[in-house]
Amino acid sequence: FLPCLIVTKVVRTLDAYRGNLTQVFWLPLYCAAHIGLNHVLISLLLALFLRKRLDRVSRVVVWIGATFPNSGALPLALVDSLCRAEPALLAPGFDEAEAAAHCDAVAVGYVSLYIMVQFPLMYILVPRALLRSGVDEGKAKLAAADSAAHAVEVEVTPAVEETCAPPAAAPAAASPPPQPRPQRLRAAARHVRDLVLQRKPGLPPPVLAAALGLIVGGLPFLSSAFIGDGAPLRSTVTDAAELLARAAVPISTINLGASLSAGQRAGGLAKGLRPVAVASAATVRLLVAPAVSIAASVALRQIGALPADRLLLLVLMIEAAPPPAMQLMVLVQLFEQAAERPLGTLLAFLYPASLVTLTLWIAGILQ
Repeated sequence: FLPCLIVTKVVRTLDAYRGNLTQVFWLPLYCAAHIGLNHVLISLLLALFLRKRLDRVSRVVVWIGATFPNSGALPLALVDSLCRAEPALLAPGFDEAEAAAHCDAVAVGYVSLYIMVQFPLMYILVPRALLRSGVDEGKAKLAAADSAAHAVEVEVTPAVEETCAPPAAAPAAASPPPQPRPQRLRAAARHVRDLVLQRKPGLPPPVLAAALGLIVGGLPFLSSAFIGDGAPLRSTVTDAAELLARAAVPISTINLGASLSAGQRAGGLAKGLRPVAVASAATVRLLVAPAVSIAASVALRQIGALPADRLLLLVLMIEAAPPPAMQLMVLVQLFEQAAERPLGTLLAFLYPASLVTLTLWIAGILQ
């Protein structure tokens, strides 16, 4: 359902703005800027205040939770509700019915173009961070075990020398040396590469749907075959896809609730992650990053750098404010099960908190 929604809305968005596609390029640019801003903010916080207070797995959980927001299901549900509630405000120049339809199509298309950039970055960077965390943790445990074994050998050797003569010259069987760090990191990188490039499908379906919509909507001869009153494939392909797309937002909302419930069961409300880690991720993800992004968007709009498109400005601002992505739980279960409980705790706290912060941010955006 969601790929049908994304591909149809992207095609309609590109068709509606075929003469001026400037605003379309702001979406991937903002997505990269949001991820970079989140990374810088949470990395500074971890380096300055939390490096010695959290273990490696907890630090990685805080990093991924603050860096990658829920840019798909939650913004889709929000723009759908806002387009039904305030169509005249968001799509001026249309009557009420046309304004709602235009707002919904274009806003969903903008969200789809945004996630076309975030999802590949998330599916590449998060597994690498999780795998590297596991390698570092394993190396630390191996070093601790070696130190303990060496201490035992030092304590036992004098007693042995006092009671019995040394053996002839039979060297003890040495355990194989630990794998060097560069080799471990290269193995982790190969694992990530195999997942991203060889797993079927190689990319999430929403990304593939957005790419397909970008191709079809960007080529006029293809777009005219699916969109328009005289389009030959409109009744057989486009209308059928749009019929399936109507179920995407309700199903995404249900999946969001189910994923949040699973995260609460995995993490619980009082275990898995220290309160200072939860507070740090919440501060960056729900307060600081949205404030910086919204202020920058307003400033760019005031100086005329951003196009005079209310829907574009709405989507760019909303995409900065959601809680962490639910897909992070799937990646954690695949690559680092030790992070499942801390991430569940983080999601269990940040999603209820986002009900307040998102409401305040959206109210400010509409003003």
